[in-house]
Amino acid sequence: MKSSLLAWRHVAFSTLAVVGLSVCFTARAENHALIMWVGEYADPRASLPGIDLDANNARKIARGMGIPEKNITEVKNEQLTWDGMKSALADLVARIAQDDKVFIYYSGHGAQQVNTGGSKKCSEGLVAQDVRLYYDRDLEADLATLGAKASQVVMMNDSCFSGGASIKALPQPGRMLVPKAYPGVVRTGSSAEDEGYKCGDAVNKSFMTKSLQVVKRKGAQLLYVAAAGDNEVSFASTEGSIATHAWAECITDPATDQDLSGTISGEELRACAQASINASPQRERQTITLTGNPGLPVSFATSDAKPIATHVNGASALEDIRAGSDASYSVKLTSTKDKLRIGQDYFDFTVETNREGYLYVLQVGTDGETFNLLFPNKVDNNNRVAAGKHRFPRESWRLRSAGPSGTNHLMALVSSVPKDFGEDMDTEGTFATAPATQHATKSLVVVATGASEGGNGRYGASAVTQVHEVP
Repeated sequence: MKSSLLAWRHVAFSTLAVVGLSVCFTARAENHALIMWVGEYADPRASLPGIDLDANNARKIARGMGIPEKNITEVKNEQLTWDGMKSALADLVARIAQDDKVFIYYSGHGAQQVNTGGSKKCSEGLVAQDVRLYYDRDLEADLATLGAKASQVVMMNDSCFSGGASIKALPQPGRMLVPKAYPGVVRTGSSAEDEGYKCGDAVNKSFMTKSLQVVKRKGAQLLYVAAAGDNEVSFASTEGSIATHAWAECITDPATDQDLSGTISGEELRACAQASINASPQRERQTITLTGNPGLPVSFATSDAKPIATHVNGASALEDIRAGSDASYSVKLTSTKDKLRIGQDYFDFTVETNREGYLYVLQVGTDGETFNLLFPNKVDNNNRVAAGKHRFPRESWRLRSAGPSGTNHLMALVSSVPKDFGEDMDTEGTFATAPATQHATKSLVVVATGASEGGNGRYGASAVTQVHEVP
């Protein structure tokens, strides 16, 4: 192993109760997608061009997120009436297992109506094929159930909420841009108008934010990606909707991974898609917006054009794993010293967790080129821990600073079920290790987040702690 993996000393090995790393794993976690789109409305005035191309791009996005074709459900046009939308969401909740991941996509019109009661000025929703508004409040019961089961929910909404003059199509070279705003919205006098705000103005970002927070409160990681910002419209065209096309291109492009972590986060996807939109010939502004966890990894940064052996920033990869952790866990890793003298000082740290589970300590060494699994290891592999504070290394082993000079990055992870991080690492030595490549990152992230054999279960992760090694 490289010297960045700290030197270890075996102490009183005979007293260690050896527990094998092989365990009986639970069922495989799955990823699921629900793709909903309407191009042909019951009201012909509302029909949109190119939405079938959006559906193809949505499948491309789903595959980029690691969702198998068998788990992609598509509900479209006359199938996506108000009742059809309700049934599709209910079926999604019913078919997923505990801790599965979910991707929801919608392309079509959005709309607002004046609220006839309550404190909220306007009610928002998706326009179903039968031109009924599927209100945000209609989603809350389904999403509450979904959030209780899924470990991660990503939704991409390519619609807008506008009316009046903004529904006018915009001619562009070789195509026609059509705002995705239902033309049947009727403006009526309301207190909202008295304050200079009218129901029907474009407020894409605000749609579903309240309802999707229900998902977050239930423990699931949430990322909501909207095609436009406040007071903007999103556009459809004969070549497909601008935002969806940008999402599909960016999620499959390794260059989108700006921090070289090996995965593409929501924020990296937003930045790439926005750059693509800004470079398009459209004359109207359209701003991709995010709600929820912008650091949530949504795809692996690999393609046929880029070898999976490409090196990554190991510390950023650990941050990606942390970004996918469950908010119900509180995990803290604290080092006694933030500086260690090479050849003299020993590592000493504690891990504190509010929940029992299986503990793992991952390290990126000072060379920046290796992932190491410090715990469990061959000397000490009983990693089932109770809630509370635990000190490491244990009596059976110690870690001494061995250089080179630089910064170690450590993260503790507590899982509800065992996770086999060593399945794709070199396990010949005391500590499992792997080069910091896209291949190794993919393996670590897949195991951590649950999409692998034995990975079915939520987890908590500590902040990434830095420990410097100095001469």
